[in-house]
Amino acid sequence: MRRSIPLSPDSPAPTRGYPPAVPVTITVPDVDDRTDEVLSARAASEGLSLSDYLERELEKRAAEPDLPMR
Repeated sequence: MRRSIPLSPDSPAPTRGYPPAVPVTITVPDVDDRTDEVLSARAASEGLSLSDYLERELEKRAAEPDLPMR
């Protein structure tokens, strides 16, 4: 299953030269149906769309401290 998840305009600006007001679309190819079902159910249980749920989860991961390189 393929989904494109647009990030909201108030998400941090990407470092690829786009102005901050241009939303970025992230596509994750080949997500299996079970993963889609689980994530959709988690989003629904919190009253969120799948896009909003994934955006929040990505922002939480991005806010975590970087791991040192080996």
